Amino acid sequence: MRKLICLFIAVSFALSPAIGARATENDPSHPLFSDASGWTSARSGGRVSVAVARKPWLRAGIDYWNSLAGWNLFVFGDDPQITAHVDQQCRYCALVTDPYAQWSQPFVRCNVSVARDGRDEVTIAHELGHCLGLEHQRSGVMRPQPGGAIPPRYRAFDQKLLVTAGYSSVEAT
Repeated sequence: MRKLICLFIAVSFALSPAIGARATENDPSHPLFSDASGWTSARSGGRVSVAVARKPWLRAGIDYWNSLAGWNLFVFGDDPQITAHVDQQCRYCALVTDPYAQWSQPFVRCNVSVARDGRDEVTIAHELGHCLGLEHQRSGVMRPQPGGAIPPRYRAFDQKLLVTAGYSSVEAT
């Protein structure tokens, strides 16, 4: 059933004219799926942290985005808005899990699913980035790529994504 849901979401995403065929896809000046995507309470000065499931393997991705944002954008919480699972069928997935939401709307819940061998820094940061509403990009951790350690050269680009998306006012140096 989960495999079917992942397939349905992937096909819906690819066919959606509001998301999959956007002219701004891969455009760092428009990093979000839509202006409403992600956690509006955490954007544009709201600074309300997004609660994440207490999974130790998420720590590297959480620390990466928090260091770029300059505040605790993500925090571990008992009632997480972002859940996480190890799932061999959905090797690297981030899914909006509110049944009435889409990628183009404000998020209420999101789930990160990775395969057991996909719990590396780049993959976790990438999937958490999708849970922020960030699209694939031509550079940085949001670039579709093999996993591994996060290269230091990604920091400036990813920080600009956070600033443009409204999650940070800290400019890259």
